[in-house]
Amino acid sequence: MRLFVFLFAASLAGCAWAADSKSEFDALFDAKQWESAVAHAEQRLASDARDLGAAGDFARVLLATRQRDRYEEAIAKLEHALEGRADGARGWFLLGQLYGERARAAGLGGLSPAKKSKAALSRAVELEPRDFEYVYALNEYLLEAPFVAGGSKSRARKVAREFAEVDADAGAMLAARVHLVEREYEEALALLEPLRRRELVLHDATRRHLLSSAGIGMLETGRAPRALGVFERVATEFPNNAVAHYGLGRAKLDTGDAAGAVDALTRSLEIERRLDTLYHLALALEAVGRVTEAKELLSEAAHAARGAMAEEIKRRLDALAE
Repeated sequence: MRLFVFLFAASLAGCAWAADSKSEFDALFDAKQWESAVAHAEQRLASDARDLGAAGDFARVLLATRQRDRYEEAIAKLEHALEGRADGARGWFLLGQLYGERARAAGLGGLSPAKKSKAALSRAVELEPRDFEYVYALNEYLLEAPFVAGGSKSRARKVAREFAEVDADAGAMLAARVHLVEREYEEALALLEPLRRRELVLHDATRRHLLSSAGIGMLETGRAPRALGVFERVATEFPNNAVAHYGLGRAKLDTGDAAGAVDALTRSLEIERRLDTLYHLALALEAVGRVTEAKELLSEAAHAARGAMAEEIKRRLDALAE
């Protein structure tokens, strides 16, 4: 009994240290102090290479900062930490993300890492079948992967129906995502618009993302008035989200409210300086007669643009110079 009490107390001490260490890492991660966050995770792994939390934190930073040249290192650390464990859903989820990134980078040669991504995500869901984040990630795989790599829209629909029995709102979002992939925007909005904020970060962020995706889809298929209503709601509910104001600005521009578009796109640019926002704000400024400012924004955008976007920006700059 004394030995059991000692071991139990030691495990509690270890958990307390891990909790303190974890919160310290999270503070670094949230502050985007990436080098310090990586060093923190590596220090913990140096003490215990089987520390799954540390291996997961190491992977999180690399994924957040797109350090693709170190993904193999992160995969190796996670696989070592997961070896022989009957738990570790978070680790399997992150491993699935890493293999998914490898598959995308490999293009036609990405079949093997794609299958490993699906296997890892499936394991995470098997361990924690009620975790919306894991189920959503697996559904993304089913929707985006080719059939030969295990993609299946019918399976994604089935997952959405089954998860609706666990969480009706989450099930609706999963089903809406299927409709978005099929470009069935009205069907997606019919599921999303009745949903309300739940003050759950993941649920609200996912709902915001899906509503915005549907709104952009409406814009790209010539249904700007419908998109305007969507983005008015999203921008009201999420006033500090750059994409919400970007979509609102585009919708206003496409419905003839250039002055309103300038306001919305300016707000979006204040939150996050993005190339597509620079471009559309320039169009709105041009539409209200502020040509000098439009040229300045287009010139800034031209430095970052590539491909077709670069050609379009050059064409508009040439037109304004005439």
